[in-house]
Amino acid sequence: MNIKNTLTSFDSPLTLQVVQVQPNWTVRQSDIGSLVEGFDPISLQGMEGAALLNRMDTKFVLTLDQVRTALEALQPDYCTLCINGQRMNHYRTLYFDTPGFALYHDHGTSEQFHSELKSDMGVERLPSGKMKVNALVLSLAMTAFNTLRLIGQRALKQSALLPMKTTAARKRLRKVISDLICIGCKVVRHGRRWILRINEKNPWLPMFNEIYAELLLQQ
Repeated sequence: MNIKNTLTSFDSPLTLQVVQVQPNWTVRQSDIGSLVEGFDPISLQGMEGAALLNRMDTKFVLTLDQVRTALEALQPDYCTLCINGQRMNHYRTLYFDTPGFALYHDHGTSEQFHSELKSDMGVERLPSGKMKVNALVLSLAMTAFNTLRLIGQRALKQSALLPMKTTAARKRLRKVISDLICIGCKVVRHGRRWILRINEKNPWLPMFNEIYAELLLQQ
């Protein structure tokens, strides 16, 4: 069974194009321009000697009335950056993607995979101060991640054998571990063979047998 150490992969080549994302709302400069003009200006050169606050990347969704109130309250203590006499500038996102925004959606999926890798595989903090040791631990964690994900996705395809009905598109790794890995069993040696015995009343036994047999055929 060949399991590659990669979290995500594409089944077919992607055709990329330039995608311009325009906001679905606009605020006229005249709406808040007068309030912005009320701030003391500061240039790029002046920024070098200004006392800057620690940056906190926190975003808020405000109504226009709330923006006006906030700007009025901030005027005595803050300046606005002024470049070539311009204080308000336009912002536009430009990036490459497919016509169906595949990279955008895959980015969100990858974030979920990374979260599961760190939390469910226990590698939020790597154990060593040596990079090679941490690289080995992370490689093993990725191999376990892909193995467990393969088992989980195969389980969802065998809906008839599931002990409960589900509409989930994927099975989280911690559930795969609790349902199909942490199963009470007994290892017995009989007839010169090692036998793994599982309680026949275990609701996950039919699924366990089906996946195990399928994986053996792929070796």
